[in-house]
Amino acid sequence: MLFPFLRPSLPAPEKWVYFLDLPYEHRYFSNFGPLATRLADQMRQAYLIDGYDGALCSSNTAGVVAVLQALDV
Repeated sequence: MLFPFLRPSLPAPEKWVYFLDLPYEHRYFSNFGPLATRLADQMRQAYLIDGYDGALCSSNTAGVVAVLQALDV
C-alpha cells in the first residue's frame, strides 16, 4: 500500500472535556473566544519571531489561500 490509512489515536473524553468549561462559562466558542485566544497566544509564543504576526485558520487550505491573497498571487 503506497499511502497507508493512519487511524488517529484519540484520548478519552475525560482527558479533554474540562477544556469546555471556560467557553461554556463565557458562552463564546470561536473567533476570539477564550480557547481560540489561548491557542493563538501559545502559538505566537512558540513559533513567531518578534515583529511578525499570525492568524488561526479553520483549515490548511484556508491558510494557504490567505497567504496567497496577502502576497497578491
